[in-house]
Amino acid sequence: MHRVSIPEPRPTCCLPWPEICPKARCFFSVVDPGVGGDRYPIVVRDSGQWFVGPDNGLLSQVAKRGDEGQAEIIEWRPERLSASFHGRDLFAPVAASICLEKYVPGKGVALDSMVGAEWPADLPQIIYVDNFGNAITGLCASSYADADWLAVDGVRIRHARTFSDVAVGTLLWYENSLGLIEIAVNQGSANQRLQIGVGSLIEIG
Repeated sequence: MHRVSIPEPRPTCCLPWPEICPKARCFFSVVDPGVGGDRYPIVVRDSGQWFVGPDNGLLSQVAKRGDEGQAEIIEWRPERLSASFHGRDLFAPVAASICLEKYVPGKGVALDSMVGAEWPADLPQIIYVDNFGNAITGLCASSYADADWLAVDGVRIRHARTFSDVAVGTLLWYENSLGLIEIAVNQGSANQRLQIGVGSLIEIG
């Protein structure tokens, strides 16, 4: 995951990785503020896809999305493992070994014991802001099909199917290509208009 603006696994775990890259074999995922600490490095497998990263909640939702989820601790270690760069020293080589079909399985972990296993699927916050200033939320749009509006910092925003359904400069929320609620301004920046960012809270009406 690139350009994560805050080092928190909770917002990032809401991104639907399998839907973003449905044909990908292996995801190498690092949002790891606890690097070098006592959190486990893990591999999650589901429906032919592999996810490599820290057990800090980042992979908790992926593990619950399918019916075939399995998790295991990464037991392999390189000759030199830095305390602060496990992405390079540990997770990247393991992801490469998976792609080369040379990965050696580790000790299995119960999915319900993973950090974040109790987190709900939806998160009523902004989880990502793109280069255009569009703000992606952690809310599944299909769960809120009957909602007329949502609000950020008291500003109400109406639903629209797509940008062209509203006038230029108008705020809207819509179902994006990932199935999540996204806030935007037609030919503008919701980020600048509303002064919002990752972590901003969403109210649904």
